[in-house]
Amino acid sequence: MNLFFTYVLALLVGIGSAQKVGVKSPVGFGCWNCAFKWNFTVPFEIGWYDKHCKSDIFLTTALNCVHMYAEKQEDIAYGYSYIRDQCHYWGNRTLNMRELSEIYTQNVKNMIAATEVKPGQPVYNPVAIPRQLFNKELTMANDAKSHYRLGTIFGCSMIAYWALVLLIASIFHYLRLFRPTKNRRTQQTANRIRKYLTLPAVIGDKHHTPYNFLHLFHITAPTRGQALIILLFIVINIISVSICYDLDDSYPMTFASKGDKIARFLANRTGIIAFTNLPVAVLFACRNNPFIVTTGWPYDTFMLFHRWCARMMVIQSIIHGVLMTWAASQENILIFKWNHVHNWRGGNIAAYFMIFMIFFSIRAVRQRAYEIFLSLHRIFFIIVMVCLIVHCSDFGWMGWIWATVVIYFGEHFLRIARTVYSGGLVEAQFSIVSADAFRIRAYGRRNWVIYPGQYAYIRVFDRHIFWQSHPFSVFQAERGKSSNSLELIIKSQNGATKHIYEYLQTQPEGSTTYKILIEGPYGNYSAISTYDSVLVLAGGIGITAMYSYVRAMAATIKDGQRIMLMWVLGCEDLVHAFDEELRRLLEFPRSNVEVTLCLTQRTPPQSGQVEVQGNNASDHSSLRPSDRVQSSSTEDMFDQKNHTSTMTVKEGYSHSEPSEDSEISLEQFIQYGRPQIGETVARFIKTSVGSKAILCCGPSVFVDDTRDSIVSHIQESSMRVDYFEEAFSW
Repeated sequence: MNLFFTYVLALLVGIGSAQKVGVKSPVGFGCWNCAFKWNFTVPFEIGWYDKHCKSDIFLTTALNCVHMYAEKQEDIAYGYSYIRDQCHYWGNRTLNMRELSEIYTQNVKNMIAATEVKPGQPVYNPVAIPRQLFNKELTMANDAKSHYRLGTIFGCSMIAYWALVLLIASIFHYLRLFRPTKNRRTQQTANRIRKYLTLPAVIGDKHHTPYNFLHLFHITAPTRGQALIILLFIVINIISVSICYDLDDSYPMTFASKGDKIARFLANRTGIIAFTNLPVAVLFACRNNPFIVTTGWPYDTFMLFHRWCARMMVIQSIIHGVLMTWAASQENILIFKWNHVHNWRGGNIAAYFMIFMIFFSIRAVRQRAYEIFLSLHRIFFIIVMVCLIVHCSDFGWMGWIWATVVIYFGEHFLRIARTVYSGGLVEAQFSIVSADAFRIRAYGRRNWVIYPGQYAYIRVFDRHIFWQSHPFSVFQAERGKSSNSLELIIKSQNGATKHIYEYLQTQPEGSTTYKILIEGPYGNYSAISTYDSVLVLAGGIGITAMYSYVRAMAATIKDGQRIMLMWVLGCEDLVHAFDEELRRLLEFPRSNVEVTLCLTQRTPPQSGQVEVQGNNASDHSSLRPSDRVQSSSTEDMFDQKNHTSTMTVKEGYSHSEPSEDSEISLEQFIQYGRPQIGETVARFIKTSVGSKAILCCGPSVFVDDTRDSIVSHIQESSMRVDYFEEAFSW
């Protein structure tokens, strides 16, 4: 909760600070612009602002105007400050308030009236600015100040929009957890919402499987609900930069034309709104984002919103930069600004690196060279933040930047804190368990509690990969007297996992020890134990996330509850790796647990034979042959007359601990061939009783098939059907 308020406070500080920027002194703004009406023997060339700020006659003209038209003493101080800041920003001349006062005192006695100056004539004395001319620029200054305020208000509307979305999501998450409804009509309404809004992909039937365009762009389709949230966000951004502009024909000397006036206002508006999107984009990318807990949304969902916030911010920054560049070129001072105005250079460099960040963040780069993407992303972000500080240090909007800095460093502080809390540098045993997977067994702190479905970031201290940290599902955790044991089973793919697996192959018995850092736990716990019927679908190594759910529910299952696990995998060597865990799961009496193992790449063994694979056949001797291999069909899983597993367990066995003497053959739970996930899901929804939950983890195609099947059949149930997904997307 303290973390939640820290983030909220950071955003409020940003909003509050941002209100005190823009035109700080309308009087100073008007007097500064009016003073440029006369030719104070300063040629219009590169360094024009520089030469004006070094002219005491020009400065005295502007300062005298402040004294003439400021209504309060504090307005005079603000006017002086404005002129001082303008010379520092534009004219490369740093003056303090005392020096400005001395310049005014020394030259005010030489003041002449504006009527004494002929058009185009060089002026050698400070000029008293007439009221009519000043009023035009003052009106322009007040309009500009109102425009800046509108920009901040519209920018805050982005934050208000996200706050509303997160609030609604948090309320529904709370109601689902603590106030489940028993009203059938309400539950059927919830199913309709899931069918047409929250579950289906916005395009086709693929949510995790990417669509390939030109062999370069790989795009995943959000769900309809996610797409609606993103669409409304884009619409609000477009509206915010498109309305409430002063389109009258009056444009004082500040602007060359009406188009110039609109372009300047649009440039300022897009720049301000880009700033307001910055802290939200960074917050959504944080692992420790408190709204992950309050909404129950997975980290992937917030990463989706992070990418869209970042894209809108970059688009607005590009519009801001292009229009400002055009305005500078119209005034013939573009080269001067780049060479002499550090704020200008900072803004330009920040925009360039924002574009680089977007380019190197496309899915193809993330998926094929993740470590390169991540390193470049962090480096570019730091460069952008430094350049934005330079860009805004003189004229405001620093509140948004400091809010972003607080969130960014707060996130990294919490990552370090989680690592220290998990035990710091610990020793872990790595060992090969199958042809493409290895097990990690480590020990963390005693007070580190892990719930089913959670994961941790693991950093392995190997000289080739020590800088990498990757998330892995916690397969199982045991609480001991002095520490917690932590187990993970990881599939060898590319990068770090491939390097570790290849190294283990060179070690005796395929095992070694590493020093590791554990950062976690992360992730939400899906409360499937509150449902009457639960279907758990695991594809391949996805069993690591699903096993902890099934085991936890089996240990506390109540009469009338039913949990069905279907594990689809390519070959049986991974079954051997999970032999002990599967037996532990099946030995719970009264558990009403039904298990089906589907092998898709192996034909059934001959009668009386069981093929044993793995590194050591003796490790798998418990898979003893049976006289006849029994394949458990998916139809048996939904037989309402059979609420218990078809396993044999000795009588008198306490459910608190698995029995060591149970006579169980895993072969009776194996079926061969690829299962029809759609039929499995449809049969579960139609035949299961009470409230229903479906939990899925596996490859993208597997998860998408499950989701699509639920969408097709969810309204065939009279009771609520909830879907939980444990999946990682690039």
